[in-house]
Amino acid sequence: MPTINKNTKRLSWEWKPTKKTWSNTPELYQTREWRILSKQVSSEERFCKECLKKGITKLTEVADHIRSPKLGGEFLDRGNLQGLCRPCNNAKKV
Repeated sequence: MPTINKNTKRLSWEWKPTKKTWSNTPELYQTREWRILSKQVSSEERFCKECLKKGITKLTEVADHIRSPKLGGEFLDRGNLQGLCRPCNNAKKV
């Protein structure tokens, strides 16, 4: 039976555990900071931004990242968030 040497270095292409980032820790959406910021977005932007562009007034239901954290957007940056209704938020994810 082969032995596993735990002291070997990982190759550059191998998976590496990283510090907490949005991609491997969906619990970031459960943090106190996120909940406060999400409520702030909802209170400041009463109506969905996408619906307003179409002339429809629908209440904001979720805080949405304008630039996805996957693409380098800041997770907890207020300037990177907008208020959307759920249908517009879901349509954006497709």
